[in-house]
Amino acid sequence: MNIVIDLDHTLFDNNVCDITCKEMGVPYIPNNYDLSDLREDVRNKCFDRFKDPIYMGNLEPIHGCYDVLNLWKNIGHKLYCVTLRHNDLIDCTQKMISEHYPMIDETFVYQNSNYNKNEMLLKLEADVFIDDNQYVIKNSLECNLKKCFMISNDTTPYNFGYKFDGVIIVKDIYEIEQIGGLNGI
Repeated sequence: MNIVIDLDHTLFDNNVCDITCKEMGVPYIPNNYDLSDLREDVRNKCFDRFKDPIYMGNLEPIHGCYDVLNLWKNIGHKLYCVTLRHNDLIDCTQKMISEHYPMIDETFVYQNSNYNKNEMLLKLEADVFIDDNQYVIKNSLECNLKKCFMISNDTTPYNFGYKFDGVIIVKDIYEIEQIGGLNGI
């Protein structure tokens, strides 16, 4: 089975907005994925950090992901990471993934402003897709996936309240394994 997995908030904690808001003395309540609810100077500082290879190439892996991905790989699944990031982050992103998740078969990093990973999902013949972005999830429903999971937890509150037919909402990858989410495919 081909499993396509997002990177930020799915495999790695990315708390750039929380850190930036604390540094600038502004409360951070992430209601919108596009950060439109933040002051312009704060939003711009966040976007600058999203392009910084030093910051974006040194994120912390989310607890439990390594073991679950290793299990899926040992069962015989193909694992792919597909992430939307600035082109300047390709090398540091691939290095970070290979260091923390060596079982991932291939990583695709590309810039796409319309929150759409469908081209890659179709190219990889994805059976399962895991992502935290409600826009990407909504678009992916056109790809005839066997299972689709949306990460929604305290670090992704912009997803609260979003529900799509055929999408299973989980707090992290570890929960997918706990609930037997890949069973029956």
